[in-house]
Amino acid sequence: MSKRDSILLVLLALTAASAFFYTTITSLQDKIHESEKGIERYEAAIQKFKTEAVRNSEQTGTVHAAVQTVSITDAADLILSLLKKKGITPDRYQITGTDVRTQKVEFVFTSSPEKFVRFISSAEGDESCSYTIADASVKQEKNGGLSVVMHAAASPCRFMPVTDYGEDERYRLSRLFIPVRDALPETDTPEAAPSLPESGTAKFRIIGTVRDAVGIQYLYVKNVENGRLYKLGPDKIRETTASRYVLIIDGAEYEILKNK
Repeated sequence: MSKRDSILLVLLALTAASAFFYTTITSLQDKIHESEKGIERYEAAIQKFKTEAVRNSEQTGTVHAAVQTVSITDAADLILSLLKKKGITPDRYQITGTDVRTQKVEFVFTSSPEKFVRFISSAEGDESCSYTIADASVKQEKNGGLSVVMHAAASPCRFMPVTDYGEDERYRLSRLFIPVRDALPETDTPEAAPSLPESGTAKFRIIGTVRDAVGIQYLYVKNVENGRLYKLGPDKIRETTASRYVLIIDGAEYEILKNK
């Protein structure tokens, strides 16, 4: 290979390398440019969302403030203060659990329905709170009061706006708790006097008795007014004495004297 051919080969290789690097760099620049456009679109969408959120807050007259994060002991003190403001003094309260993330404070107290409703309604005046009521067990006593076991966590929460029905409407919730009355003692009611059988001596005549193959005895009675004959089994014979029968005929009780 001549010197001239070697130089041409080197120039050709350099040209190919330059074209490759140029194409690669151009492609990377295009990708970077597209990524920058994508970032700008996302930033614009986020800014639009923030603007709409601020506008909605201004229209509703609410501006969300940051919710303070407190410890479980601070949450316990805060709830204890709110309970006492509503006239409720817990019988006891304690912090349960050892994991800071799952600890709760337990309150055990008795209260009237009105005071309890005022306590649970007091949060409506706030936009947010530094604690969350996890659960509450409410039992109504016979005297109309409430026994409450309540657990709360030191987890910030935010309240949704509700329609204001006024203080009186809110406190009407206490009507849900109706005092339990003891059942009235059962009084001994006098038993109804047994009804006297109708006199059937003139209407019916005893024909006689017949015992069937299995030993069941039947009484035959005739209605002398219409000539109808009745075959009465043991279930229709209420009483048999030396002087009378008490029989059930056509659903009614009749007394038939034997000496007539």
